[in-house]
Amino acid sequence: MQLMERNVEVFDHRRVSGGYERNYGQDARFLDLGEELAIQVAAEAMRGAPVLDVGAGTGRLAPLLRLLSAEYSAIDYAPNMVEGFRRCHPGVDVALGDARDLSRFESGTFGLVVFSNNGIDTVTHDDRLVVLREFARVLTPSGRIVFSSLNRNGMSYGESPFQLHRPGQPRSMRALATTAARRVYRPLSLPRSVRNWRQAKPLAEDHGTWAVGALAVHDFAPFVHFTTLTDLRATVAAAGLVIEQIFDEAGGSIALDATESNADYFTLVARYSHVE
Repeated sequence: MQLMERNVEVFDHRRVSGGYERNYGQDARFLDLGEELAIQVAAEAMRGAPVLDVGAGTGRLAPLLRLLSAEYSAIDYAPNMVEGFRRCHPGVDVALGDARDLSRFESGTFGLVVFSNNGIDTVTHDDRLVVLREFARVLTPSGRIVFSSLNRNGMSYGESPFQLHRPGQPRSMRALATTAARRVYRPLSLPRSVRNWRQAKPLAEDHGTWAVGALAVHDFAPFVHFTTLTDLRATVAAAGLVIEQIFDEAGGSIALDATESNADYFTLVARYSHVE
């Protein structure tokens, strides 16, 4: 099964889409401080312009992004996520769609394109460039793109279902207690995690500046891309864009010329390279 198809199956599963609907459907909030700051930066440049919410899930960001613009559109590749979105936000424009093909939208339509929650990591290394080029095509000349991506040097890379604490995280009684509690209250999670992790392990790749592997959320079912600052800059530049700001999940600003970071993931603001 192709990486994209595998991940569509994961996020379209009733258990996963139902969890998103319960936890995020009507509870409008930013995922973390980095996401909040990135959207604030982008809002200064595009307030009032049309917004495209890609990988919108069940609509976590919909109420917040609709505060920026009366012209809001959303897509997601998982049918059950789209149905959940419609139940949570009746009448809001949402459709089934693939980030790699935005042909339903004319060029230069949106002042802001958002792809949150590391959604771009669910496609292959080569398709990440396809996605960003599509974003650039539908963007207005002064618009902004906000997206997040997992870091190969962060805690989410290289996790296993057998760990008692996350990679790079100090050992602590709190971490041990959290792991034990999860195994008690979700007894089926561990066997599912072990099965999914073992199936994915032979398919994992590590190319130094980027990698693909299983992600611990949803019992190691997603198989995703992990980037680095070097890889991220190269991919963004190849799409004809330039990075304006980079934030880590805690809201810390990462220098644009930095080559290393142990952030778990990055949230970027990007624009056309010719816009000052």
